Amino acid sequence: MFGEYGYTEEGKLGKPYNLRLLKRLVRDALPYRKTIVAALLLSLCLTLCDLAIPYLSKIAIDDYIRASWYRVNMHGPGDTGPAGVKDRYGPVLLRSRDTRFLFISHADLAKTDPAELHRLRTRGILGSERYYRIRRPLPAVLADRLAGHTVGLSDGSMMVPCDFLSRLPDRDIRKIRAADIT
Repeated sequence: MFGEYGYTEEGKLGKPYNLRLLKRLVRDALPYRKTIVAALLLSLCLTLCDLAIPYLSKIAIDDYIRASWYRVNMHGPGDTGPAGVKDRYGPVLLRSRDTRFLFISHADLAKTDPAELHRLRTRGILGSERYYRIRRPLPAVLADRLAGHTVGLSDGSMMVPCDFLSRLPDRDIRKIRAADIT
């Protein structure tokens, strides 16, 4: 029977490098220098590509996926109606010019209790239609097309339904700067 169960302590193995062995290795690798350089460059390129994927994802999310907004109906019943919503979410709500609607961002709704969201949706206070907020005035051609579909806000920006905006041709969408849609 063995007492150490196969365990042996290794002693000092000598120098961690051997200059004579390194010279021999370089001399033997000399005929393959183009292949070695190509392999090093390919490794560098692959590393850069691997690092680029998260960066491109960041750009796609930050610059091209827009935050959506939801409409809060100002004519709802009871104490959990608009007055309760205004009291609870007042600082994050945007008011329409005609004061019939309030708008709340998806990011703010994500912080809300799901049970409360369900109550607001089933009572018709919180709409399910998504909107995009456009901060600057639209070009005249687009303003005419969107005339009946936008809701003006008290801060001068406007809300456009996502469904309607997605049905517009690409040439019209390109007229709206990406930075203006929030």
